[in-house]
Amino acid sequence: MDYGLLENLGKLTKSSGSNLTELHSTLVNRGEFQLKSGTVALFSASTNSATLSLDPNTTFKIDNTSLALEPGTVVGGSGTLLLANNSQLLLLSDVNFGAAAVSFSGNSLVTGNFRMSNGPGGQFLIDHSMTIPGSITVGGQLTLASAGLTVTVAHNLTLLTTGTINNPATLRVGEFVDFGGTVVGNQPIVIGLPPSFAAVQITGLNLVPAANASGIHRASSQAGVQLYWETESADDFIVQSSTDLIHWRTVPAVVTHVSSSQYRADVPDNGFGQVFFRVLARPQGSSKPLHTRG
Repeated sequence: MDYGLLENLGKLTKSSGSNLTELHSTLVNRGEFQLKSGTVALFSASTNSATLSLDPNTTFKIDNTSLALEPGTVVGGSGTLLLANNSQLLLLSDVNFGAAAVSFSGNSLVTGNFRMSNGPGGQFLIDHSMTIPGSITVGGQLTLASAGLTVTVAHNLTLLTTGTINNPATLRVGEFVDFGGTVVGNQPIVIGLPPSFAAVQITGLNLVPAANASGIHRASSQAGVQLYWETESADDFIVQSSTDLIHWRTVPAVVTHVSSSQYRADVPDNGFGQVFFRVLARPQGSSKPLHTRG
């Protein structure tokens, strides 16, 4: 299926055959996606807010693209969800993968500060160094494939009594909660939780016009965009921009404290087209720096 959009509100099934089925269309699954045989590979950014049913010995492959798992996602069966090459698993909700095998291969990554869980028979398999921004609960297995890897779980790693961590490598976690599961190899290294962020309510956005020599109005070099927000108990901020709500970058901004709970950021004109903004805030009293330099 080449390009375009496939939206499933009912039941979409691959019922037989061991060959590869390629889906180059964007898949929006709001019904049930049943993989009963063989392999289905996605090559376009797709979303799921319903049921992914993966039968034993099947593979649902995400190949050099992204799969967003929205609220309402249910994963059933013991097949494999394979994130290959430069693919991205975008978590927009906590997801329990149950007995499925979730394999992170190549340079694949996870985004979204949510929890991934599995149960008996389930597997998280990681074959490259990566950072997982959220949390993991292991009721089945978590396996790091080789000794040279460094994997970081930024928030909480919970090991249930039924769970096993196979770790010949370096596993760094913000917090480790062990309910009596099994660790084979190296123990997780606790590095401490990242600073939490204060709630921010963006209240306004202005473009600051300045006429150039041709008479065309555009944002000025001093303040192409002005963002306004309100927050309590915060003393440091980061302004980020995105063109797709997936990939974010920090932009230079001058932040002014307008009143007790109101702030403004002046963002220079960087040739913005259509762009989204967000503001991250660090609560007062946090000892860890919010900014990284590089």
